[in-house]
This record gives sequence, structure tokens and C-alpha cells, in this order.
Amino acid sequence: MAIDQATIDAKSSTAASVDGASASAKKPNGPVIAATLAAAIGSIALGIFTVLAEASTGIHDGLEFSKRVGPLSGKTTLAVLVYIAAWGGLHAAFKKRDLAWKPYLRVSAVLFGLALLFTFPPFFQLFASE
Repeated sequence: MAIDQATIDAKSSTAASVDGASASAKKPNGPVIAATLAAAIGSIALGIFTVLAEASTGIHDGLEFSKRVGPLSGKTTLAVLVYIAAWGGLHAAFKKRDLAWKPYLRVSAVLFGLALLFTFPPFFQLFASE
């Protein structure tokens, strides 16, 4: 009994799609990278707003969206808006792309590290306006 190549290919294709390993079913990683990078951008925005609020009384007062909360209300609100804008823009740019992970994760790690530094009280208090 002879089996032709078309029969073998058909069986391989069916087995691959049943296992979920079909190459055509692979989703691009662009949306995940966009979300990660946007979170890093939103985090660094919070850090920058924190340092600016400490450095300038005008900015400090301008970020006071709620008297009960103080400038934290403005810092977090603006950081969330930056995050949403970054996520929307990056998602639109990357949604159908399959990108290399390393460069984007490196940039995200640096931004997260700087954001942590900028929101660390001994650091941002160095910029305190007296």
C-alpha cells in the first residue's frame, strides 16, 4: 500500500492544529511588548512628576487636584494618562508585529529602575525647594 506525500502532509497539518502548535496560529508579541513598555513609561512619568513636584512649589500646587490628597492626586492622575496614551500608541504601532524581546525589555527595565529611584524619598527630597 503506497502512501503519497499529500496524505502525509495532510495528516501532519491536522495533528499540528489539534496540538495547537500550528505556525499560523502563533500570535505576534507586539501587544505584550507595547503593554510592558507603556507600563514602564507610565512609571517613569510618575517618577518625573514626583521630582518636579518636589523641586517647584508652583508645580506642587498645580498637581494638587484634590486638597485632601495633595499633589499625589495630580501625579498619579497624570501618570495614568501618560500610561494610557503610551499604551494606545504603542499598541497601534506594534499590534501585528513580532518583535525581538531583549531591546524592549532592556528599555523597560531601565525605565522601571529610574522610576523606582525617582520615587525613592531620599532621592526626590534632594530636589526640595526650600
